[in-house]
Amino acid sequence: MQTCIGIAFTPNDFWALKKADLSNTICVVLDVLRFTSTVVTALASGATGIIPVSEIAEALELRAQDPTFLLGGERKGQRITSSLTGGAEFDLGNSPREYTPQHVQGKRIVCTTTNGTQAIRACAHASTVYIAALLNIKAVVHQLIKDRPTNLVIVCSGTENEPATEDVYTAGILWEELQQHLRFDHVSDGVQIAYLTAKAIGHEPKSIIPYSKNAQRLLSIEELRDDVPFCLRRDVFQIVPRLINNEIKVH
Repeated sequence: MQTCIGIAFTPNDFWALKKADLSNTICVVLDVLRFTSTVVTALASGATGIIPVSEIAEALELRAQDPTFLLGGERKGQRITSSLTGGAEFDLGNSPREYTPQHVQGKRIVCTTTNGTQAIRACAHASTVYIAALLNIKAVVHQLIKDRPTNLVIVCSGTENEPATEDVYTAGILWEELQQHLRFDHVSDGVQIAYLTAKAIGHEPKSIIPYSKNAQRLLSIEELRDDVPFCLRRDVFQIVPRLINNEIKVH
């Protein structure tokens, strides 16, 4: 059986993922600035699970069913407020710095974001879905080496409907590490582009800042600017979040 590794760069690719047969495929979802970084941080801080949903209304419905759920997420980068929900304020935004043990330990969290949760939902029917960020990239690589996938798709969440430099860079880092241990019969041009991007930028993740629209936007917002250096750190956490029955938990 031929082994393949591919990549999805933007939200425009999500519709194809939803229709694809991923029953023999492992997907790794990236949204470095910021949702997958937030997921990794929240679970490392003791959250017991994160339920990703596409719409605000879905999050509110789940909260109505179980008031112990925390609500987290963003629209246009900012925490979801009553002006968008018709009354309810979300407990948390999409800043990983908010997801401290004090706030999330022992809690289940329902999250909705502009792109990241959409990416996860698009490939939820894959055989396995892992959540990756620079914060845990080596742990994810080690897990994939154990799994030895037949088919692997790296799903970049992108920004608006364009590729996000930080996601493409991290995909390249993942492949740079993984190819030292695994061989695939087919490596897509997209994966090679990500690899070349990572090689060109180098091993200091903060070097992507001048090329990242997301980084520049966050740096311009006083209360969010510290998210950029927080997320652009490698191998801070040794956990591998996995989507299990539509909820993200530590694998």
